[in-house]
Amino acid sequence: MRRTLTIAQRELVAIFLSPIAYIVVAIFLVLNGFIFWLILKLFIRSPGGVEGSPFAIFLGSENIFAWIFILLTAPAITMRLFAEERQRGTIETLFTAPVSEAQVVVGKFLGAYVFYLSLWLPTILYAAILFRYSSPDWRPMATGYLGVALLGAMFIAFGEFTSALTRNQIVAYMGAAACLLGLFLGGLLLPIGFTGETSGRVLDYFNLYHHARDFGQGIVDSRQVVYYVSVTVFILFLTTRTIESRKWR
Repeated sequence: MRRTLTIAQRELVAIFLSPIAYIVVAIFLVLNGFIFWLILKLFIRSPGGVEGSPFAIFLGSENIFAWIFILLTAPAITMRLFAEERQRGTIETLFTAPVSEAQVVVGKFLGAYVFYLSLWLPTILYAAILFRYSSPDWRPMATGYLGVALLGAMFIAFGEFTSALTRNQIVAYMGAAACLLGLFLGGLLLPIGFTGETSGRVLDYFNLYHHARDFGQGIVDSRQVVYYVSVTVFILFLTTRTIESRKWR
């Protein structure tokens, strides 16, 4: 465990030393701040005409801008994880250290994931503003952040997987973005072609948009948590096997 945490710390430091990290942070904060301001403005102008709470919209499926930005941000965070190591030729040095492939994969995942979570920390100020001037329900906020954390873990895992497949960071970024976009749109479009009750339920289970809506409304279904965690673990397993097969190529 100590070696995994050491790799995670090394990766997190490398991310924060990269200029792209500060570009991502700046764009993320400006965009989310502007979106939250628009949501508050909507509630002020139509206090009885908007369902839910500001955070239910901000962290839920209605905030399509946040979805798009996460789809674009996760690949940017992860594209360098293995691609840069291969490009610089340092991956062989990494694997000559007394660490397993699984420890390297999990360590790099944790480093990127902590950075992803740090992007959302300043948004807690939005909740503080709401509590200062009103009495909002804290449950949609808590479940909304849980949904964001689970979704981010899965997206970071996908990004790390594509980075393990190539030595080109741009290819890694485009591959991850395409996978995540296909996963997102597939959950929305596939149910249209299925009218059966069983097939509809199965496809709805993989609908990321549906899961985000529930979390934003204060609903936590254990099946959704299992879905995110199991997919994340499975993708990390695939990444480990990919690294093992391409280790000395």
